[in-house]
Amino acid sequence: ESGPERFSAVLAEFLRLYLDHALLNTDRSIVESTLGKHRVILLRFIASAISCPQYNQDALYILGSQRAPNAFSDEKIRQARSIIDDLVSGKETSTAVVKSIVDNYIALSQEETYAWQHEPETYIKKMDSENYNPDNIQPRATGIDLLICMVERDSSDCVAKVLTEMRKSLLLQPQMDPNVVLAKDSCYRAIGEVMAKVPDCIEPKGWFRNELRAMLASDLLARFPMSIMKARALWLTGIVVNQLPYRLWVQALELSIKNLHSDDGVVGLMAVTTLTALVSGAPSLLPPPPTMHTNAQTKHMPQHTQWRYQSS
Repeated sequence: ESGPERFSAVLAEFLRLYLDHALLNTDRSIVESTLGKHRVILLRFIASAISCPQYNQDALYILGSQRAPNAFSDEKIRQARSIIDDLVSGKETSTAVVKSIVDNYIALSQEETYAWQHEPETYIKKMDSENYNPDNIQPRATGIDLLICMVERDSSDCVAKVLTEMRKSLLLQPQMDPNVVLAKDSCYRAIGEVMAKVPDCIEPKGWFRNELRAMLASDLLARFPMSIMKARALWLTGIVVNQLPYRLWVQALELSIKNLHSDDGVVGLMAVTTLTALVSGAPSLLPPPPTMHTNAQTKHMPQHTQWRYQSS
């Protein structure tokens, strides 16, 4: 960050090293056995390289306006920009990176599934602590920040496309399989996190009407581990609330109230959070007041109909 122009000469080697150790040549067991602080350092370096302004498409223009041309340095900046572009936009590399973040950093751990079942308040507090914070040192939050850095850098929406394909693939698998449930949860969490940056990632109204609504209403998702997806559906409903028309908003409200009484503690607590979001979004969703009709509009109506309109 203090000398990106000089560092561009060795960026490729460092980036390859950090990517291999943090994302590409690893699996969940290796990631979890690595100290959380070390995982955060690895991911933050990658995010810093992606978001570095000197490595974006305007780098040469910016540098050229600040100093005399330097052929060697300019070439290194070009190479650095190409490396970053491949990371965030190259189909093979970006797909591997996004899947690794979702599977190895966002997915629930064994400790978290235990807390879900036995200490729901502890689980909810932990999830709340993962909200965006520049000083956050939690691996999952840092992994999500890396995804967002990739989204902000990439104009081709490659991250959103990878997540959409992951979702489609998961929907074709046995939906009652606990491993599929955990994979869907992490994928849907990632989609929810990037929706604000990529509105076209998935159409909110259609998603609620075609999938989330059924998940909120389903009795098959009442017990753990299936209830993981009911809690995720509540969380996503809170995210898309401002994009829902009034009729769907009412349905979301009714289903969230119903889930307050869930036997799953996390689902019940998540329903409270979702209801807060729904109520906060209510003023902009209320239907317009009845239209006042003039005498000219009502003079040919039956007398009792005229009275109803005029008295309203």
